[in-house]
Amino acid sequence: MQEKNTQQPHYEFAQSLLEILIFVHEYLVDNMRASMSPNHYRTLIMLKHFGPDNMGSLAKKIAVSKQQMTPIIDRLAKEELIVRIPSEADRRIINIALTEKGETLLKSNLDKCHTLIREKLCANATEEEMRTAAEHLKSGMLLIRRCLDN
Repeated sequence: MQEKNTQQPHYEFAQSLLEILIFVHEYLVDNMRASMSPNHYRTLIMLKHFGPDNMGSLAKKIAVSKQQMTPIIDRLAKEELIVRIPSEADRRIINIALTEKGETLLKSNLDKCHTLIREKLCANATEEEMRTAAEHLKSGMLLIRRCLDN
């Protein structure tokens, strides 16, 4: 019994985090329907946060196969959101980099997400509730980053 009590906060944290992620993701995806699939956005976001990368590594980061990655990269390149850069060290490796147009698109969509969150998710909350929620989310994010860095 004591072991379950020790694990209870961890379980509650994991459960709450999953519920938040699923709810917010579904809400934003439902309200942000655009001409681009979630995998296209994930690819752009990974390139924005981690810099240029090869297709195999990108495929792992967004959890798709290398074969699925090719049409994603082809479409993003066609729309000039990414560029292919041959590796100087190994000609067999092609790195993918975000273009300025890709960064602009991400910023625009991030702004839309912020607006959706402010106007819909926060609309019925008091300032004190929002302040408290923000503090808890910041603390949770610090914990998550610390755990993921180890």
